[in-house]
Amino acid sequence: MDCTLTPPGGRTIKQWINPAAFSLVTNSGYGNAPRNIGRGPSLLQTDIGVAKDIRLIERTHLLFRTEFFNIFNRVQYGQPLADLSALSTFGEIITTVNTGPVGTGTPRQIQFALRLEF
Repeated sequence: MDCTLTPPGGRTIKQWINPAAFSLVTNSGYGNAPRNIGRGPSLLQTDIGVAKDIRLIERTHLLFRTEFFNIFNRVQYGQPLADLSALSTFGEIITTVNTGPVGTGTPRQIQFALRLEF
């Protein structure tokens, strides 16, 4: 049976991999699927920073800076589940990449800074 890895309705977090493209191995113990046959969702995060240097007097200036991390607040999904013996969850994505406060996959964060140099 010729079947693609992409589910018929397209990829969603509920079904990233088409389970119909696989079958359980019987007797021999080894299947014929190559390593790294499927890919998870891509990671994309946009960060920007803007700074303004304001001269106050002769040798004194004020630096104002703002930084935006994950400005579009894009969710970063983890890898799909790959246990074929559990068909109800095979190919489903149930995690995000990062649940901590820093790094790729965090929620949108904005920070401001002021620095007076003299």
